[in-house]
Amino acid sequence: MGRADDKEKVKELLFDGFTESSVSGKGGVSIVSIVGQGGIGKTNHAKMVFNEIKEQFGNRSWWVCASEKPNRMGLLQKILKEVCKESQGEPLKDSTSFP
Repeated sequence: MGRADDKEKVKELLFDGFTESSVSGKGGVSIVSIVGQGGIGKTNHAKMVFNEIKEQFGNRSWWVCASEKPNRMGLLQKILKEVCKESQGEPLKDSTSFP
């Protein structure tokens, strides 16, 4: 399976079960994990897919990079910071914490 095939498979997984209404903001959340050895291009691959499909979601798509062993609360904070940054037009301070 080549990179182009991999990219299409990830897009297929992301959109599986989505309808026009879910893409337009009326529901639907999709997460796909890409796992493998370090240095094989997982992040670059994911970023390529993200850049190709983000326009379909308008301002409802964000790039958040998770660590090897993500802490749920830390990941949630990263997601919230990205969402708030986009919705308020300015970045949150690093000292901002969420309960």
